[in-house]
This record gives sequence, structure tokens and C-alpha cells, in this order.
Amino acid sequence: MDKPLRITFDNLPHSEAIEANVRSRMARLDALCERMTGARVVVGSPHRGQTKGKTYAVRIELALPGHDLVVSREPVGDLHEAMTGAFATARRRLRGFVERSRGA
Repeated sequence: MDKPLRITFDNLPHSEAIEANVRSRMARLDALCERMTGARVVVGSPHRGQTKGKTYAVRIELALPGHDLVVSREPVGDLHEAMTGAFATARRRLRGFVERSRGA
């Protein structure tokens, strides 16, 4: 990656454990596509509703040559589930991008 990974916490206190988890998952995505030029991950907790309680959302923005890939995970009650879902979707979409670029 040309630019450093940016990790932002929205309505959550900074956590070294969450940051390490994000960096580990991003390293696996970076291994899929060497042409990635930048990435930003936002881990947040949208405002609490009366019926749902505390929820977590993850947004991943990947900068690729000529293309930006954005993945958002809707708010769910478990941070691990939100991160797993968002990074699984990003991995699928990144693989698709790599396959299309190789075929072109």
C-alpha cells in the first residue's frame, strides 16, 4: 500500500486491540491485491436507540487504481460480527476486482 492505513473510531474510545485486529485483517486484504494504494477503516457505534441497545458498524474504503471500493456493514449488536462481515465482503469484492483486472 502506498499510503498508510487510516483507522478511525467513531463514538468509541480508541482501543489497541481493535486497531491490531483491523491491521491484521487489512494485511490479509493487502496480500490479495498488491496494487492497493490506500485504505481507511471506520469502526463506530451509531447512536444508541431505545430498542436495539449498543450497536457497531464498520466501513472499509479501499483505494485501487482507477477504482474505489467501499464496504459498509450495517449496525449489529456485536463488534466481532460487524468486523467479520465487513472484511469478508471486502475480501469477496477485492477478489472480484483482481479477477476482472487480470482478465482485461
